[in-house]
Amino acid sequence: MAQVCTPIQDMDNPPTRPMPAFLQRLAAANSKIICTAKGRDVRKLCVAELLVQRLRIPIFQRRYCWCEDQWGTLLSDARLVADGTKSKHPLGRLTCVGNGPNSNGRLVVIDGQQRNTTCTLLLAAIRDLAVARVSFEAAAGTLAKDLDNVLLPDKAGLADWLVNHACGDTLSEGETLEFAALIPTYCDRAAYFAAVLPPCATVTLNAGEWQRPMEAKNFFRKQLENCSVDCLLSLADAVLHKLEWLFFPLNLDGDHADGTEDLHIIYERLAERDSTWCKPTRSMEFASMGAADFVRNLLLGSFEEADAIRMYRERWLPIEQAASAAARRQMHGGAAAAILESMLEAFLAAQTEQSSTTRQQSQVTVGGHLYARFRQWLEAALAADEAALDHVTAKVARVLCRLQDFAVPHLETSNSSMAKASCRQSGNKSSPFPAPIPQMGKKRCPRCSFSNQRSSLVCTACMMLLS
Repeated sequence: MAQVCTPIQDMDNPPTRPMPAFLQRLAAANSKIICTAKGRDVRKLCVAELLVQRLRIPIFQRRYCWCEDQWGTLLSDARLVADGTKSKHPLGRLTCVGNGPNSNGRLVVIDGQQRNTTCTLLLAAIRDLAVARVSFEAAAGTLAKDLDNVLLPDKAGLADWLVNHACGDTLSEGETLEFAALIPTYCDRAAYFAAVLPPCATVTLNAGEWQRPMEAKNFFRKQLENCSVDCLLSLADAVLHKLEWLFFPLNLDGDHADGTEDLHIIYERLAERDSTWCKPTRSMEFASMGAADFVRNLLLGSFEEADAIRMYRERWLPIEQAASAAARRQMHGGAAAAILESMLEAFLAAQTEQSSTTRQQSQVTVGGHLYARFRQWLEAALAADEAALDHVTAKVARVLCRLQDFAVPHLETSNSSMAKASCRQSGNKSSPFPAPIPQMGKKRCPRCSFSNQRSSLVCTACMMLLS
């Protein structure tokens, strides 16, 4: 059977010192190919065809992090299709696996999370606007019902859930609603489900919960609130049937011990590929991963998924929550990622272990120098762990405890003044849809081209220091 392969550039020689399981696997990975798919399985799929298969985002994926730059770009692209300017629009490649561990009959999304999640949130916004018009426009009721069937296809499961949950119930962090077409990564679930559940559910989120998915839906609602039902119908049809993925389902049947069937390794190496020579041509189509995203993947990648979820919930989630609380105290709610980066810098500065590696930090392409320094420190810390006979995963678990013990009190007392990044929007004057209001005074990152607020000290997307 012919294989479709994803090549990458040669990697540095792996270090010889002890490494966590994730780095061991990463160092031993095939230097020529990231992943493969059977040629007959690679094809184009529209959003509607993809959602029918139901999706899940694994624990090692970063949070949903797109903002107004990316939301506005996707909406503008969909408008061009809806008003007939374009016949179709490509979303890029969706890398996924349907027969991997813990897939539970769903496609596990490795690359394409942000775009696909955004499409569903746009559909949820259209559905909400249609629901608000049901009483005086008959077509709105049909549109709302159709979109509910797309977003929440298990109607019996939804009905049972609604019966057992009173209006105003609070969604729990990490709660899984199997009746939904998409199950986000653990830390996105409460906000995402609050956004896509029908308006009659009227659920709430805990104070301080991650709100980005709900913010995305509210952004789309505001942009489309003055559209006619006909415009909403044409936009929904464009998103569902005229936005196309290049569907790339991974082949994990080869029994190769070279990283090409290891989802954690594939995820990180695809991120490296995308940040270097496969970056989208338009800067508003993506948000690069930051150092904290890679550090989390590095640490959690040493565990099997069940243990990774437990370690995330018990050790890493409190760190993220403390960073979000620090951002709110400083009235910079969008800068939690930057505050995490600042905490990691302080953590490394406080450690006594020293790395003997001579790898050049200037060669780093993902996660910036901070991620490279953390990796080097982690290798030194594991080598210095006195419990030499312990399995390396036990040592990584102790590192997570150590990081949490430092991070939470540090973030609770932090006076960091990282500025919130806001995002630029764009519109199409010839479209019948309302154009987004442009935001001025942006500072564009010279490395990843992300549009930051003029007062930002670091790039929200890639954490590069801004001049």
